[in-house]
Amino acid sequence: MPIHPPEKPWQQMISENTETIVLADTLGFHEAWIGEHHTLITEPIPAPDLFIAKLFGITQKIRLGTGVVLLQFQDPVLLAHRIAVLDHLGEGRFNFGIGTGGQSSEFELFGIKQADRHQRAMEVMDIVLRMWYSEG
Repeated sequence: MPIHPPEKPWQQMISENTETIVLADTLGFHEAWIGEHHTLITEPIPAPDLFIAKLFGITQKIRLGTGVVLLQFQDPVLLAHRIAVLDHLGEGRFNFGIGTGGQSSEFELFGIKQADRHQRAMEVMDIVLRMWYSEG
């Protein structure tokens, strides 16, 4: 997603991002990615899955993806459910991008040490995959 001036109102930023992705869909772009940021004032989208759910309702062909979900900050059970629902809403147009980020302010916000991010991310993803692929 584009970077916005910090003084831009949040609703205006979301509206402009929405218009940009709808235009990209109309022009035939194949995909768009929405990142997760909790403290980055130039791209403040703390819930890319909710924004993508909105976009699925107003776009036709473009694939939409999380670019990326910051795994170490997620509850794995809730994440597994939210992403599964999003996959169904997208009817085959969803890309699940994952990562660990690098903004120190976000690690401070969640009380997680940056040194622990990869181990925590692997633990979260392991639970998500077990939920998706186990029976019962």
